[in-house]
Amino acid sequence: MTKKKYATFMAIMLLISVSLKAQTLKDSTIFSFKDVNNVVTQKTKQYGVENVLVIVDIDNTLLTSNVDLGGDIWYNWQRGKIKDAIPTKKQKIENCFYEDVIGLLYELGTMKLTDSLIPKYLNNWQNNGTTVFALTSRSPRYRTATQRELLKNGINLSKSPITQIDGSKAVYNYTLEREMSYRDGLMMTTGMNKGDMIAHILGRTGRSYKAIIFVDDSDKNVKDVKHKFKDNTAIDFTVFYFDKIVRDRKIANGGILITKKQAKKMTADWEKLSKTLKDIFPGRNTKNKCVSPN
Repeated sequence: MTKKKYATFMAIMLLISVSLKAQTLKDSTIFSFKDVNNVVTQKTKQYGVENVLVIVDIDNTLLTSNVDLGGDIWYNWQRGKIKDAIPTKKQKIENCFYEDVIGLLYELGTMKLTDSLIPKYLNNWQNNGTTVFALTSRSPRYRTATQRELLKNGINLSKSPITQIDGSKAVYNYTLEREMSYRDGLMMTTGMNKGDMIAHILGRTGRSYKAIIFVDDSDKNVKDVKHKFKDNTAIDFTVFYFDKIVRDRKIANGGILITKKQAKKMTADWEKLSKTLKDIFPGRNTKNKCVSPN
């Protein structure tokens, strides 16, 4: 083979490689689960239900908080992740935020569907035999409150969850970089990289799929998953960035995610709740000590 022919051959192979990767990992921004349903239907017809895996986030993807306090947007605001609304020193909760505050608000708070058709879509996928599980950044400590809100909104993740390679039930509860648990179709990862977490559970169960559909409202999570699987041409991977909640809120707020009025209300709500709890349960008034021992 001449140098010229070799160079031409290598160029063609490179183009094929790039083309394969482009076809294998696809991503798009969506505002409705109808788009997810269309792809799940397409992939199950193409590969068979046994070869398709659907992975969905919870907060601001399946469900969203009924009030701001304790919701996903409130959490990102408290952590300084929203550029146009950084909390003031007075607004920021420093004391026992992870130890007490988040768990308390999950227990007290209620949620609603982001899309009224989600239970119907999920039930159809599950009844059809498609493997479905939720992948959340929440800690395993909050499993009970999380499952309560899912079930209350018609979402039962235990119907067709990922199982071990022999078909037996998968139940995991241990510490990697942080705490992680998986049971009944709900994987809780304490904020660890979701790309790594998907790879971890596939490896742990011994499962492999020809097509995977991932849905999340976090740009970081979407990027992490894309980065993890960008070179894996064996999987037809679709990544959906679900932006409905943020988009709708910005439209309502004139282009910003949190208004000054909303920030003040979240602060006032927390102060009122905190005072009420301390008045009724004086043992919670521990000053700089947390109620939770860890």
